[in-house]
Amino acid sequence: MSSEIDNGARQSSNSWIWISLGVAACLGLLLGQVPSRVRLLGLFAVGEGVLVGLSCGYWAQRDHAARCMRSSVLVGAFGVAAFTGTSALWWRQYAHALERDYQAVPPNMLAMQLQSQPPKPGESHKPITPDQQRLGASVMADAFKERGPELEARKSLTGYLVFRLFGLLSATAIADKVPQGYGLWGTEMLLAGIAAAISFRKAGADSQPAQLEGPGPEHPLT
Repeated sequence: MSSEIDNGARQSSNSWIWISLGVAACLGLLLGQVPSRVRLLGLFAVGEGVLVGLSCGYWAQRDHAARCMRSSVLVGAFGVAAFTGTSALWWRQYAHALERDYQAVPPNMLAMQLQSQPPKPGESHKPITPDQQRLGASVMADAFKERGPELEARKSLTGYLVFRLFGLLSATAIADKVPQGYGLWGTEMLLAGIAAAISFRKAGADSQPAQLEGPGPEHPLT
């Protein structure tokens, strides 16, 4: 009977972990929607880590869980996971925006260009023939095919990480800046984890009530 009670108490005391994991996931998704102008390099990761740590500290306090080193490391991992999820959302938004900008020229663009050209002397406007349409479509397809590798390099995760530091670069320049891009991202994840762990421990220290000094065992109350 006592073992069942102990198991139930242990499960209750660990429920904050699963709640905190869900909160960290929600924060990662929510912060992934913030405008690009507030995505400050480094500082945003610290802020997100603090939010994760404080939220985990709240739920740990609700469950009266101990703020041990293992719990702090776990909360730090939650902070890293939250920022990783946020970064993934930013990357997908960036990639989708690039794809929209790199869309192929509409098929009727050739007709519009030909019709806008002034006619030669003694020659009136002539309708676009099927051969001209096929030729224009072929030219546009070749142009899009040539810039395809450039688009793939820019919208990749590596391209996005380099873009955050140096802006939009060519595929060759992106390959040269790979260490800096991943170095920044790794540093931000580390900062998010450290900020989450520290704020978690700090929240636990602040939430502990101050112990009142009173008479010890050798001074019993009368």
